[in-house]
Amino acid sequence: MATLQIVHTPTLPPTEESCRFRNSKPGLFLIWELTRFCNLACLHCCTDSSPEASTENDVPFDRAVSVVREFPKLNIDQVLFSGGEPLLRKDLPALIQEIDCSATRVHIASNGMPITVGMARKLKNAGIASVAISLDGHNAETHNAVRLHGLAFQKTLDGIRACVAEQVPVRVAGMITPSNIDFIEDFVRLLVSLGVRKTLLSPVVEEAGRARENAHLSLPAQLIPKALEAVDRARRDHGDFIEIDHRLSEQTQIIPGCAAGTRFVFISPEGDVGGCSWLFKTDPKRFSLGNIKRESLDMCLGRNESVMKPLISLTSWCPIPYVRS
Repeated sequence: MATLQIVHTPTLPPTEESCRFRNSKPGLFLIWELTRFCNLACLHCCTDSSPEASTENDVPFDRAVSVVREFPKLNIDQVLFSGGEPLLRKDLPALIQEIDCSATRVHIASNGMPITVGMARKLKNAGIASVAISLDGHNAETHNAVRLHGLAFQKTLDGIRACVAEQVPVRVAGMITPSNIDFIEDFVRLLVSLGVRKTLLSPVVEEAGRARENAHLSLPAQLIPKALEAVDRARRDHGDFIEIDHRLSEQTQIIPGCAAGTRFVFISPEGDVGGCSWLFKTDPKRFSLGNIKRESLDMCLGRNESVMKPLISLTSWCPIPYVRS
C-alpha cells in the first residue's frame, strides 16, 4: 500500500467543523455499510435503508472475505459493520469468522431489534468488541415516531437487555431532536435501569439520506445549550454508573486535520470505497476511490491522496464545509 501523506495549511474552515469520527488506535478504522436492507425505514436514516431496499448490489460474500483478509496488510485494527441492519445479513457470522478479532476489533451498529439472547451469546463467542444500538427516546411514543414501527421501542429494549445479560459490551446511541430534548435525563435514567454503561448523544446529521427530507428532526443551534445543561445534570446524577459522551458541540471534539483515508476508511453497501463516509455521501462520484467488487481495497486506498489533496490544501481542518459551500 502506498504511503499517504497529507500536508496541512493553517487556514480555518468557512464554518467551524471538526472530525465526526474518533479513533484512538494507531491503525485504520473501517466503517463498512454491508447492506441497505433493514427492518425499519427510520425518518433520519442517512443511508435510505428500508425493508424495500434491494440486496442485489450488496458486496458478495466471497469478495467481502477477500477484503477482510487484507486487514492485517492494511493495518485495519477496527471495523464497524453497519447498514441498513447488518444483523439481517445472514452471512455476517461467517464473515466475522474470517477476521482475527485479536488483531482487528469488530464492532456492530444495529437497531437492536434482531438481537435475542441467543444472538447476543453468539456475538460474544465470536469475539465482538462492542455493539452500538440506536434508541431515539425514553418511551415508545418518542422512539416509534421516528422509527415508524409500533414495536420498535420494545424490541430494541429487548435487544439491549439481551446484550447486557450476555455481557456483550453495548453502547446506546441516542439522537437528540427537538421532540426529545426535554427528556435527556429520563433517557439516561432508562439506560441506567437497563444496565447500559455507555451512551453517545448526537444531533441528527442533515446531509444525507432521509434526514434531508425531515428537517423537523434537526436540532437548532439555539437549543444546544439546553441539551448540554441536561447532559451535565445527567452526568452529575449518573456519571458513576454510565459514561455519557456527546457530539452536541464542536468544542468537545475539535481535531485538527482530515483523517479521510489515513485513519478512517469507508465502504458503501455497493462496494464503493471512500476515505470518509460523510464526504462520500455528500458527493459519491467525486469521493469514490474505487470499488472492492472489481479491485482490492489496497488499490482503492492508493488513490486517496490524489482525491483528497486538492481539499487538504485549502484547510488544516475538516474539508466538508468547502464541499458544501
